[in-house]
Amino acid sequence: MTELELLTRIYAAVSRGEDLAGVIHLAAEGAKSLFSGYAATVYFLENDKQHLIPQNWSLPESLTRKIEKLVGFEVRGLRVPVIEGGHYWQTIHERSAFLLATPEEIAGLVGELAGDHPALRKLVPAIARLLGYRSVLTAPLIAGDEIVGVIDVGSKVELGSEDLERFQRLASALSVAIANVRLLQRTMRSEALFRSILEGAHAGILMLDEDYRILYVNEPLTRIFGWEREDAIGHDFREFLDEESRDLVAERYRRRQAGEEVPSRYEFNVVRKDGKKRRVEISATAIRDPSGGMRTIAQILDITDRVQAEEKLRESEAKYRSLIEDVLDSSSVGVFILDSDFGVVWINRALERYFGLRREEVLGRDKRELIRTRIKDIFEDPDGFAEKVLSSYEGNTYVQHFECHVLPGPGREERWLEHWSQPVRSGRYAGGRVEHYTDITVRKKLEASLRESEEQMRLIIETSPDAIFSVDSRGRFLSVNRVMVERLGYSEEEFLRMNVRDVIAPESLHRLAPRVERVLSGEALHEIGEYEVVGKNGQRFWIAANSAPLRKDGKIIGFLGIARDITAQVELQRRLSAIRALGRKLVLLQDEQKIAQATVEAARELLGMEDCSLYLVNEGGDRLSLKACLREVPDELRELPLDSERGIIAAAARSGETIYLPDVSHDPRYLLGKANSRSEVCIPLKLRGRVIGVLNAEGPRQDAFTGGDQRLLETLAAAAAVALENARLFTSLRRSEEQFRSVAESAADAIVIGDGEGKVVFWNKAAQEIFGYTAEEIVGRSIALLMPERFRRVFLKRMEQRRNTGEVTGIRGRVIQTGLRKDGSEFPAEFSCAAWKVGDEMFSTAIIRDITERMAAEEVLKESYERLQRTLEGIIEALGAAIELRDPYTAGHQQRVGELAVAIAEEMGLPTDKVEAIRYAALVHDIGKLAVPAEILAKPSALTDTESALIKFHPQQAYEILKGIDFPWPVADIVLQHHERLDGSGYPQGLKGEELVLEARILAVADVVEAMSSHRPYRPALGIDAALDEIRKSKGKLYDPDVVDACLAAFKGGFTFA
Repeated sequence: MTELELLTRIYAAVSRGEDLAGVIHLAAEGAKSLFSGYAATVYFLENDKQHLIPQNWSLPESLTRKIEKLVGFEVRGLRVPVIEGGHYWQTIHERSAFLLATPEEIAGLVGELAGDHPALRKLVPAIARLLGYRSVLTAPLIAGDEIVGVIDVGSKVELGSEDLERFQRLASALSVAIANVRLLQRTMRSEALFRSILEGAHAGILMLDEDYRILYVNEPLTRIFGWEREDAIGHDFREFLDEESRDLVAERYRRRQAGEEVPSRYEFNVVRKDGKKRRVEISATAIRDPSGGMRTIAQILDITDRVQAEEKLRESEAKYRSLIEDVLDSSSVGVFILDSDFGVVWINRALERYFGLRREEVLGRDKRELIRTRIKDIFEDPDGFAEKVLSSYEGNTYVQHFECHVLPGPGREERWLEHWSQPVRSGRYAGGRVEHYTDITVRKKLEASLRESEEQMRLIIETSPDAIFSVDSRGRFLSVNRVMVERLGYSEEEFLRMNVRDVIAPESLHRLAPRVERVLSGEALHEIGEYEVVGKNGQRFWIAANSAPLRKDGKIIGFLGIARDITAQVELQRRLSAIRALGRKLVLLQDEQKIAQATVEAARELLGMEDCSLYLVNEGGDRLSLKACLREVPDELRELPLDSERGIIAAAARSGETIYLPDVSHDPRYLLGKANSRSEVCIPLKLRGRVIGVLNAEGPRQDAFTGGDQRLLETLAAAAAVALENARLFTSLRRSEEQFRSVAESAADAIVIGDGEGKVVFWNKAAQEIFGYTAEEIVGRSIALLMPERFRRVFLKRMEQRRNTGEVTGIRGRVIQTGLRKDGSEFPAEFSCAAWKVGDEMFSTAIIRDITERMAAEEVLKESYERLQRTLEGIIEALGAAIELRDPYTAGHQQRVGELAVAIAEEMGLPTDKVEAIRYAALVHDIGKLAVPAEILAKPSALTDTESALIKFHPQQAYEILKGIDFPWPVADIVLQHHERLDGSGYPQGLKGEELVLEARILAVADVVEAMSSHRPYRPALGIDAALDEIRKSKGKLYDPDVVDACLAAFKGGFTFA
């Protein structure tokens, strides 16, 4: 991956909305690729500015395990202290990138990473050797004007100043990405203040009554049980448990209902609807409801997967030891493990092959004795081998490393081995030693083969694409290869009469002299030097050169050099520096016009072009508007319709792809401007897949833009798109914050926002007026101050649960709570609360209204309502009394009908308001008889047709009397229909079936039963049994079946007339 490709990918990732973790991963992996890195890490500064927190981990897994094995604990995610005077401190405070290239500097950096961990600090040298870094680059991450962190990369090759510049450009691109993502998060948080999204519980919630009946379950619990909510409500909770768990739950439930102390959290099994068992954990609390009954509220978590994982972990532990032995035996590296007395604890199969030993012969024996008696003689240099190994046992404090030659013999082959050993610091064999023997026979043979390849190397030099030359101690050329001759234009004979200074540009000579002095002193230069050279025809080139001492008979006679033409790379670096400068500049700009102008000016600096413009899509999405240009643009080209068939700029915006015309005269879509352009490239500015504008560049000659030019312009366009989005986000953020503050500060209710710690982060003027605290007094303090002491423990416990679990919990919806003012006075308040999250941050919003006056007004209203209710009842009773005066034989009839009708309604489970409607209708259902002559009402003999018609007209008369009274129920309609029947045979309207209101059907049954069971002028009382037989016989024909069943059930349950 090239630097340009990486920068383009970073800007593209930000443009398409990649999250911060993804951008960091992309930058870290790209840094490793660019700088031959072993690891690249991004750190963010903690709020206290004293520590760096790693955001990724890119060290190879094998090396990570070695380090963790060495130190004895996990090192991923360790905080790095910012030590004053240290490398990270310098990077942050000097806002500059650094290259660490000496072992001392790198060891110092590893020491900073170890921080205040004693185990790590003791092992800094060992860790540094394990890492094996030869160079480390560090650079600050600056979002706007704020230092937000550091990026570093450790490499196993020598890096130079040009690498440092490239790394600075990478850090700048990553800084732009971080600024954009953080700004987007701030905007989301600001907008979330208006939404305050209500989120549901993650755990199952259950409520039981005293008889184990399920009163409530939430959606997560139905998923655990596998039952629908309606299938669970009303059922005995024990039905969902297996036999083993029922007794446990019943015993805990009985003790909790009795008020005994029982564990609030325990486990048991539930049986799902599909028959499968799930292991759950319950946390239950018993409460007493207003009627004195006990209720249990429980939170249930499905822990089946966790329990199964724990069981598998226990099973795997038994296999662990066997696995370790299998791994050691399968390794091609020979291993000796020694205890603290240097007794042999273990050797693997590879070591048996290498040394010709058998495991059972050496286990438990003293390794020192084995070396002297058996092992040393298998080596070409037995005494040297014995001395090196035995010396490492003295003190047993350091790592030993050397090569040794095994001679062929019984049970073994000739081979070269690399010995590496170190002391065991901890564990079962602490104080002992581990020795590794790696077979390097192939490598040694290869080295021998390489020594025989000098002639081949000379051929390679001559055919190399790089310039290769040798120079004597006075700088005169001794040899040059073909590339030197072809590139600089001198013949080989001319070169041999020249000095190296003759081809170096005067501006670069000051860099050449000290390097020549160093190499002639015997130093092998690892860093690359860059110089400008001049050919025979005066043409100038840039080269990257390295050199090494040239020896003859052990003496330095000059140096050998290798040089590569990097003219294109130098030019690319110049252009990339311009992009880096633009990136830093654009991060701070918040105006579209300024961003557009800075972009086209950067294009001029990058490519030397004089005709570049930038267009943005308007708010309507149908036109492109010119925002910046380097040359004057005709008026007719300042606004371009997006749907126009002509114009390359509009075509690029529609397609979302770069369009390049090497010759504009061959494309009929091209619109001619004032300049005489011959080629054109149009690059869309895209953000999250949406085109927001076009960067247009035109050249004065055909095919003026190379592929590299186009890629640079695409990178520039991506950076501009991100900057334009930043400007939009800044504008949106300001507008959102202004709107929020305007609404909040003008609100009549208190608005209080708390963070995840339960501390106030926002406090409006209304809150100050209600509670008495100013914003300066309360912001940053606990919300618990706003509630009486008796409620604080529950609130603080909820906050602790939120911190521990990361779940958004708390009061939801609208509730009445007691508030506490600064002066200590309490008051009733209505809280409308919501909890919400933005990223990993938790917040809660409370809109609080002082309802002291409202509650007082409600109390007055309640008393007034009760007085009206009593007045209404008095009126009803008076009307009933008037009827009874007219018809003394039916005295008490309406009252008794009302008693039975209410009993039927309650048996049917009707709501309170319907029951009240029925009661009042019953008390006045015969008020229409006031219009019937008293002698007809009291007549002991059969009625004539005329008299009967008058009697049947009394429901209509009652309706006419009652319809003008503003009852809270349809009393007039109920009374009108109380003589109607299901089959339509009733009166006065002949209604049937569903045309009758339910209340009238109930009143009809109650009226018939009471009338038949009571005395009348024209007949004696028939009795309750005859009345019930009548309604039973006419059930479904004259009377509603459900009403009849409810009436029969009421009498069976003990109902009697008063």
